[in-house]
Amino acid sequence: MFASERRWPIPLECQPQVLNMGYAVHGSLPVERYQLEGLWCMHLYEYIGELWIDGTTFPIRPGYISITPPDARLEYHYLGRSEHLYAHFSFSSRPTGQSTISILAMQDLEDEFRPLQSDFTHAVVSWPTRPARATARLWDILWQISERTPVISTAQPSVHPAVEQVIQMIELRIGERIYISDLAREVGLSHNHLARLFQTSLGCTISGYIQKRRINRAHHLLTTSTRSIKSIAIEVGISDLHLFNKTIHRAFGISPTQLRHQQATTQL
Repeated sequence: MFASERRWPIPLECQPQVLNMGYAVHGSLPVERYQLEGLWCMHLYEYIGELWIDGTTFPIRPGYISITPPDARLEYHYLGRSEHLYAHFSFSSRPTGQSTISILAMQDLEDEFRPLQSDFTHAVVSWPTRPARATARLWDILWQISERTPVISTAQPSVHPAVEQVIQMIELRIGERIYISDLAREVGLSHNHLARLFQTSLGCTISGYIQKRRINRAHHLLTTSTRSIKSIAIEVGISDLHLFNKTIHRAFGISPTQLRHQQATTQL
């Protein structure tokens, strides 16, 4: 594997735990060496140089970003004043069966550099007084970076891109009448082909997935809000109140009103 293709499995389903982040200036020494015990490291560069990760050389250029794994031997080679944003973070122990995502060791952000630089800067300035907000922003940056790398799951098959696109469409249209034929046409597939991909990727039918998402959202709204049951039914795309009541009873064994009362009683 070429250095430009080097990647690490990173457990992005877990929220990172940030130790430190900031803005750094180097170059007074031509070479600096580090080994961060138990910590991941992310750098966003605005200079020319080189990074050696366990002896493998990676070019550094303005607009590049690097991710280095815990305990790696790092060697930075500078050519004069060198400025970058950085974050040091770890992850709690990964739950059994939790998948990891591949993330490139070094990549050129190209047109995405300035937006990500702005996000990273906001995280850095928030860190001293609002660490939770800074952590959330860093987590989102990591997800954005990972999406530039082909996804490799260590625990489950990758979801087909067309299925991912359909899932996003379903989330945006959950309150509407959804036609599977429309979804298939919009991703350029036949109804049957999309159905097979969905079954292979998620182990369920498309209509079954839509129903599950509607039930999950209805449960959330019933147990966390005081909105009327009719308005919740409309929001989740089951506007017929009789059908909504029947759907909730089939899923949870009780009516929407009983489900709401049960949750309120539990919280007392």
